[in-house]
Amino acid sequence: MKQVLIFLCFWVIDVSGQVQKTITFRKDSHDFGVIQESGGSVSHTFIFRNNTAQPVEIKSVESSCGCTVTKWTDHSVKPGKEGQIEALFDPTGRPGFFRKSIQVTFLPDSVTTTLQISGQVTEKNKSAKEIFDYRDGQLKTRSSGFNLGKVYINQESPSRNFNLYNEGPATLKITNAVHPEHLIVKFPKEIKSGETGVLSIKYTPSKKTIFGLHTDQLELLTNDADNPLKHFSVIATIEEFFPVMTTELLERAPRMDLSISEIKFQTLKQEMILEKEVTFRNTGKMPLKIRSLVPNCSCLSASVDSAEVLPGNSGKINIRFNPASRPGRQIKSVVIYSNDPQHPVQKITLNGLVAD
Repeated sequence: MKQVLIFLCFWVIDVSGQVQKTITFRKDSHDFGVIQESGGSVSHTFIFRNNTAQPVEIKSVESSCGCTVTKWTDHSVKPGKEGQIEALFDPTGRPGFFRKSIQVTFLPDSVTTTLQISGQVTEKNKSAKEIFDYRDGQLKTRSSGFNLGKVYINQESPSRNFNLYNEGPATLKITNAVHPEHLIVKFPKEIKSGETGVLSIKYTPSKKTIFGLHTDQLELLTNDADNPLKHFSVIATIEEFFPVMTTELLERAPRMDLSISEIKFQTLKQEMILEKEVTFRNTGKMPLKIRSLVPNCSCLSASVDSAEVLPGNSGKINIRFNPASRPGRQIKSVVIYSNDPQHPVQKITLNGLVAD
């Protein structure tokens, strides 16, 4: 049963007396800043106002991570009244930077809004041995890679900070960092024995321009006698950012409707090639643009017959699966990135059995 967190009050109308006929939030994102992992859950309440001429109700609230719990009202909100959605984030076992999204869908028009929470989780009362699990010579980190999470191709991304720990007896000096040009890396020139330093990484997705999950290599050149060159991976997912839109704008926006989201097959021989065609339709009122098709396996390829589809028209996505040397149950997918603001990332899954 949903927990009730609604309160109603009058909103002050501006001097012009004009009220937009939309559902609006006072703010659609919240930065918790630096929080302690041992401090327990933190929460923020997003407040929305019903500016429409009819009562609205929250159909669903979906978070992008199980670490984020939401509470909302199961009452309808009358025109001119306010409601609340509370987001609770549990930092346990999640040190470092975080950014989570919350998708809210309202009835009766199924209007969708995306909210975001972010922050930096730090640990307390833990030894370096407990905190840093990955060792490369005298340098220790949490892992062999640095995960930046989502970065947006049309929005400047923030820098992410990662701690480096010098477990060696001597001062560790870092003289250079080698990385792709779309990364901006700042590193401590030296870290004394038993101390930590901060590595800062900023992603510039506009220089990468390819949607989806990416892994880059970062090398740190040090004075570590045993292993001077340290190798790390930098992971990020590039997407397109869409701000909160009014009902009118959403009604005019492009909308991508897939004919199917899953391709099921029974038993497929390894020497056979599976080819499928998936139709999609632009049910919006502006041109639909397919930004990218990203298969999650080298065994898959995907292409679209038209990267731009006018309102009311349809397009086709051609998917080719090569099961060679892949016996057993197969679950593969093609991720579709488009300019549909309500569903910018969609997926077609292939599910079936490949014979031995």
